[in-house]
Amino acid sequence: MESGEYFDAVKFTGGHEQTIVAVNNGDIDGGVTWADGQGNWEDGYNSGALRKAVDAGLVDMNDMVQIWKSKVIPEGPVVLRKALPADVRTKMTALVDGLYEADPDCAYGVASGDTLGFQPVTHDTYISIVEARKAKIGG
Repeated sequence: MESGEYFDAVKFTGGHEQTIVAVNNGDIDGGVTWADGQGNWEDGYNSGALRKAVDAGLVDMNDMVQIWKSKVIPEGPVVLRKALPADVRTKMTALVDGLYEADPDCAYGVASGDTLGFQPVTHDTYISIVEARKAKIGG
């Protein structure tokens, strides 16, 4: 998006947390950030940058308004090299898969908020991201 196209100015604030604080402080009129979109708006949803900002006491979600919400965008996966021994891959998969049940506080930190756990993904999970990237760079 270019300045003047929809807004007087389009700025890069430096990151998700900076964008949230800038909107909250009135330094910018709107911004884009990430959240899981589950749970309550007032809590900053269950997880993501909004939840981290609420938990840190940086913002009160009642002072902001959501104007748009995308379809689900998968978050970055935990990945392992295929060259690792099979038992290491099995142990790591089990660790991540059972993290919420084993240590909810640790899972909260990994997910940047509440989570019901993690699930295995494949390349197909990220097709929408791949297609969006192709569209951005012209194919």
